[in-house]
Amino acid sequence: SFLILWAEKVQAENQILKLEVEKEDCQQGIAQAADDYQRLSNEIAQKTKRKEELIADRATSNVFQEKNRLEAEKAHLEQERNRLAALLNNTALEIKKEAQALCSVCNSIVDWSCDSCLDALLQAASNMVEAYGALCQCTSDSFRNALSHFETAQQVTAQFSKCLRDAAYHVETHLADVEGNIDSAEAVLSNLRRNVKPYPKGLLDLKKRIEDYLSQKSTPKVSVEILADVLEIADGQDSWRGAVEGYLNTQKFYLLVSPEFYRDALTLYDRIKHDYPQQSFGLVDIGKLREKGFAPAWDDSLAKKVDTSNPLARDYIDYLLGHVVCCTHVQQLRKHKTAITADGMVYSGYVARPIPKDRMEDTFIGKKAVELRIARIESDLQGLKVEQQRWLPIHNQLNKEKNREFLFTQRFVQDELVQRQADYLRGLEILQRIDKIVDQISHLDLFWVAKLDEQINALEKEVKELEGKRTQCSE
Repeated sequence: SFLILWAEKVQAENQILKLEVEKEDCQQGIAQAADDYQRLSNEIAQKTKRKEELIADRATSNVFQEKNRLEAEKAHLEQERNRLAALLNNTALEIKKEAQALCSVCNSIVDWSCDSCLDALLQAASNMVEAYGALCQCTSDSFRNALSHFETAQQVTAQFSKCLRDAAYHVETHLADVEGNIDSAEAVLSNLRRNVKPYPKGLLDLKKRIEDYLSQKSTPKVSVEILADVLEIADGQDSWRGAVEGYLNTQKFYLLVSPEFYRDALTLYDRIKHDYPQQSFGLVDIGKLREKGFAPAWDDSLAKKVDTSNPLARDYIDYLLGHVVCCTHVQQLRKHKTAITADGMVYSGYVARPIPKDRMEDTFIGKKAVELRIARIESDLQGLKVEQQRWLPIHNQLNKEKNREFLFTQRFVQDELVQRQADYLRGLEILQRIDKIVDQISHLDLFWVAKLDEQINALEKEVKELEGKRTQCSE
């Protein structure tokens, strides 16, 4: 046990001795590091002082001062030139995008196949394509040219904008008319398919009021007929339908009342006539016609082209059309006092005149009139729908474009583009001045300054190396 303790004591004393030696070595190392740190700091201070002296010497040099002044001016000019170049490029890009967009729109308008009502717009669009074509390639160099091309673009743009608004209004109005006509035609078709003819407004109402009034005075119920409803075009005479329809015109809407009820009907009509201020419906006095008498209808008269089983209608048609001679050729008309051809040329009172086509096609006579009207209105409706589809894309594009904000306004041309021209010229001046500055710098005697720069750079490098060594000493 004693021996073990003694061995441990000896081992501890040896360890202490070893640590004492290491301590002495560390103290010597610290002292050496402190000396090195101080020495390096002194060297850094000396070299830094020398560098500052050289910098001060360089700063007092007239050549160095002139070089700094010229380089500062050059940097300022380059900054200004970059700012102006950005403005020129941005405006040029803006013009290029506007030109490309408008050329696309105007080319599509020029390709429209439409009525002469849009001729002004198509011409304005063509002028736009011509004026904006060159602007599709607009660059900053475009501002060195005169303003005339930009002014032309502004003028054609103003005209195009006006034509756009006018055309949009015209097409919208036209399309509304077409759609209104479609609605009307579909409503008329619906009634015709229920065998209801599109009589003038108020006619059926007047007919019913007279019937109701007369029926109060008689039994059975009194019937009042519309002339067109009790007539038929005679067999084999369909080619004369237009002539009959057109010649009768509004007379085919006259009302037929039995002679014994005519006075009462006339009394009522006189009392209520102001209920139909826009119409002039007729009440045929067959009784007076028969009383006065009339010549029989001629065999070649227009009356023979009409059949009816209604005696009142027969008498009135024979009276009205019985002496209107039917001619196969227009040159035959002059042989008669009153005559007509199948295609509607009328001769009367020594005057030849055509019946308007719409009156001849306005079919009301007989049962077949409904079929004919349905066929005609279906054809018209198809044409209206084709017209609607033709104008809808035009209408939509015009509505889209009519409120477009155009870039080329008078303010843009006279203010912004004038300024861009000035910016372009200023950019050229700056380039010239920069070239001159570079030339001036190249002619400065910078040999002494260059030598100072070399020494300053060398000292700066040495200081950095010494600072690195000093940092290692402090660790």
